[in-house]
Amino acid sequence: MLEAWNQGCAKDEDAVLLIAGTGKPEYEAKLKAKAAMNVRFLGGQEDVRPVYRASDLTAVPSLVEEVFGLIPIEAVACGTLPLVSDSGFLPEIIGEKNIQLIHRRGDVKGLQQQIEKCLRDDNDELSRELRNCCKKKFSKELGLRSYQDTLTTLLYIVTGK
Repeated sequence: MLEAWNQGCAKDEDAVLLIAGTGKPEYEAKLKAKAAMNVRFLGGQEDVRPVYRASDLTAVPSLVEEVFGLIPIEAVACGTLPLVSDSGFLPEIIGEKNIQLIHRRGDVKGLQQQIEKCLRDDNDELSRELRNCCKKKFSKELGLRSYQDTLTTLLYIVTGK
């Protein structure tokens, strides 16, 4: 993320990269040393909703296989457009219709171009469509039904009933 930012948006006086979360102190120090002047490290956040709402985009440039991804769903719920890598389940969250929000894992130049394009474009319609898509895919009712089906299957495996 920092590489992509430093190659493009670091030069834009109006752009600010917010990084929420914590890591090992030596890793954080290494990142801060690489960061441009318009990068803000927020540390751990008890409530990330204000960070999402203050942001135009949320980037999830995962290099590892993601089993699921709460960050893009949280971003969408807060009205923020998520950009994700093609790692694991992340593309499933975004959906095939929104391929422009997915970049190849490790493709720094692609992520940089994706960020710049999304910051230039009006993404209101895309955000609404993505939010509606996520509401359908990840509704509470659908989640509860899936959970109930899983428990029923487990009960059958354990008891034979």
